[in-house]
Amino acid sequence: MKKTLMGLGAFSALLLGNTVIADEIRLNFSGNLIVPTCELTVDNPEQTVKFDDYSKKDLMLTGKSAAMPFYITVKTCASASKINIIFKGQEEALASGALAISGAASGIAISLETSADEPIKLNSDTLSFNISGGTQERLPFKAYVLRLPNRTIEAGSFSAVANFELSYP
Repeated sequence: MKKTLMGLGAFSALLLGNTVIADEIRLNFSGNLIVPTCELTVDNPEQTVKFDDYSKKDLMLTGKSAAMPFYITVKTCASASKINIIFKGQEEALASGALAISGAASGIAISLETSADEPIKLNSDTLSFNISGGTQERLPFKAYVLRLPNRTIEAGSFSAVANFELSYP
């Protein structure tokens, strides 16, 4: 009988020895890793690029005005090494990528270009700039008045609005 009890005890130990009783608890982890954005620095939140007076006759001959430089200045970009920028606005139907104007003048649009004289297409071209991570970076651009094809140019005042969007890849 001792052998039977010992055998039954050993068998019970085998059955219970490998059984672990535990509760399974699930841990969820979440967070948000961000890259702090750069700060824009402009004297006025609505920066204005003022074109010099330009002759209708000269515009008819050359097809475009002299380029007016403008800058978008960013600062405190210590965590970014690159900035992408896209210009957005109401596109002129007769000049792909150019900005439509409003006002008394007609037969013209506004075009944008890089400081290296490369055209910038509104609403589609994304430009990339490597930045040093210093305290301030000036991103240079140019704008000019463009004669529209097959349109009569009428003199007068004009304006247009473009927005730009910065992203940090």
